[in-house]
Amino acid sequence: MTKRRTEVIIQRPSREQMLQYIAYDPETGVFTRPNGKRAGGFDPRTQNLVIAVGGKIRKRLDAARLAWFLFHGYVPDAVRHINGNRGDCRIENLEKVAPNDAYEFAAGSV
Repeated sequence: MTKRRTEVIIQRPSREQMLQYIAYDPETGVFTRPNGKRAGGFDPRTQNLVIAVGGKIRKRLDAARLAWFLFHGYVPDAVRHINGNRGDCRIENLEKVAPNDAYEFAAGSV
């Protein structure tokens, strides 16, 4: 007898749904909650700024990709911080790149 693996497919929330949980200021790169408190913290493993969003199911999202999504309306494969500061999520500091390019820049080889 073979075991069946159950897969759960979670649909990505729309930009409008996401804005119920988080606000983004593209000029400052700051994320805030509906109550006005600043959102986000650094992931010690990746050294990236992450934002926890969601209602009953909370998920930690990469802040740069979330900023891109909230500003442009879609999630790119990879985003790089132009100035190299992973905590600076101003939209003018973010650039959509191929996934390998983002890794090479983060590793310091670019």
